[in-house]
Amino acid sequence: MTGRHTRLIVLTVLAVAVVRTPSDALQETPTLQQI
Repeated sequence: MTGRHTRLIVLTVLAVAVVRTPSDALQETPTLQQI
């Protein structure tokens, strides 16, 4: 996989996590720790 492609995947995952996660839960960021 290309470096750019990997970055796009990471950004997409982070964006989805931010959208699905409430603002209060963003402080703990449990999904980011799993990644």
